[in-house]
Amino acid sequence: MNGQLEKSRKPGFNYIKWGLILMGASVVFFILGLLYLNLFYIPAHQGASQDLPAILVLSNPIMIEIIIFILGAILGIIGLFKRRSAKSG
Repeated sequence: MNGQLEKSRKPGFNYIKWGLILMGASVVFFILGLLYLNLFYIPAHQGASQDLPAILVLSNPIMIEIIIFILGAILGIIGLFKRRSAKSG
């Protein structure tokens, strides 16, 4: 029965699903990171200088979130291409 369910799904469905999950998760983590910075980190470190190493340390989670967002977009595009090729072929 499970095999029939898998065959009835549209091609590329899993790619699109995982792409949307990754993109949504990266947006949520980005918002949580901004809230953390504004509510906890910046008020606790008022006298800290904004030198390059401090900025790079704080930007690492943002870079990871950007990579996850791009990976999700790539998975979504692959899923759309698979769906389009299945319709035409």
